[in-house]
Amino acid sequence: MTTHKCKIGDTVMVRDDLVSGNCYGTNTFVCPMIHMRGKTVKITGLCVNGAYEIEGSFYIWTDEMFYDDTTELSEFDYVPMNDPKYL
Repeated sequence: MTTHKCKIGDTVMVRDDLVSGNCYGTNTFVCPMIHMRGKTVKITGLCVNGAYEIEGSFYIWTDEMFYDDTTELSEFDYVPMNDPKYL
């Protein structure tokens, strides 16, 4: 059974050094994912291969695509996607 480092609802930060076409864990980072680099997002789903679904993206993400240490993130670091008060 595959284990996940994160659980649904956890806040993670997408690495800002991801390169389109490179593999990170079991998945490839592709051009349409570029707009998510450096964003702080929430995990919305867990995949059977150990990967994740994240808020604001239809793509599958892996642990290697997130910064390792997000324990210092506060509620102020997280801005909900498409929240009108932050647009």
